[in-house]
Amino acid sequence: MSAMEGVIVGMILGYLAFVFFFLGDYNDWKLNRPYLKFCFPVALIMLIVSIASQLDFSSGLILKIVTAAAAVFFIYWLYHALFVALKPDEAYGKQGEKRSVCTKKEYAVCRHPGVIFFVLMLACFVIGYGFPIREFITYSLLDTLLALFEDRIVFPAMLEGYEDYQKSVPFLLPDFRHVKN
Repeated sequence: MSAMEGVIVGMILGYLAFVFFFLGDYNDWKLNRPYLKFCFPVALIMLIVSIASQLDFSSGLILKIVTAAAAVFFIYWLYHALFVALKPDEAYGKQGEKRSVCTKKEYAVCRHPGVIFFVLMLACFVIGYGFPIREFITYSLLDTLLALFEDRIVFPAMLEGYEDYQKSVPFLLPDFRHVKN
């Protein structure tokens, strides 16, 4: 497979990953099909492969080291937001069941902190590893749309206390009051 074919396959995998993310949330909200509870991990693997296949490791060692360090920082916080602050067995394993909203750690600052860390991680890859700007914009928009879908439709229906949480914590961009806390 040529480099260009790899990038095209990566793009397609990335778009399909977001289809699976949306399908997983829709399943949690409406369908409750056991075989669809694997949408999230499948989508996550597809997105990782997609991003990795579109990175260019060919030049600029110092820039790559600096942006890799920054990307690792944001990957750590993305992981922390999705798998430490949230309990994975409850957040991803109990689809179709009502569960409690998480209001601690990153989720006390904004309702979807993973979006911020994801966009900043992708920005590092754009700067240091030639990740395509078009995919940066598209993936960032798709992730924001996914967060909107979750925030307005899925989470109010599935997470107990989410409406009160929405009133007290900003959607994506933290304000000084929440960061200070």
